[in-house]
Amino acid sequence: MNRNFVLEKVATLSGKAATCYTIKFFDQKTNELEDFVTTHSKDYREEVGEILVTLEQIGFTFGARDHFFKEWEGKPGDGVCALYDTAKSNLRLYCIRFGKVAIVLGNGGHKPKTIRALQENKRLTETNAAVRKISKLIDQRIREREIWWDGNQLRGNLIFKFDDEDEE
Repeated sequence: MNRNFVLEKVATLSGKAATCYTIKFFDQKTNELEDFVTTHSKDYREEVGEILVTLEQIGFTFGARDHFFKEWEGKPGDGVCALYDTAKSNLRLYCIRFGKVAIVLGNGGHKPKTIRALQENKRLTETNAAVRKISKLIDQRIREREIWWDGNQLRGNLIFKFDDEDEE
């Protein structure tokens, strides 16, 4: 992943219980949450609506509690998860969870029940890999104190820029 991005606060989903952020790549017109909603609203309107209601509940009422998420969608400790996949749901929205106080929303896609692993779907595999990389970059900035917590909000340098040599 060699794309510049910023972490944008999603004010309409952020409240006293948790703050929601999304990833905005500089080379795209919309952020990842907007892209997810636009891409999937036609075919999965009800599921997209349920995801948005869940995000409002996380931000304003409950915080990012365990039961909202399917954990271990990345590597241990990276915080990458998906909004909980219900029995009837075919959509996954990948995110990075910071305890109960904040989430960074990535993108996601359709995962039919007929496939077991996200690796069987190219879009999900690519999206998940990007969110895992972003999680690593955020963690690095937190450890280097370029980003810090102020209550349930991230502060500091939320703009990520890359040169080709920065790529691993």
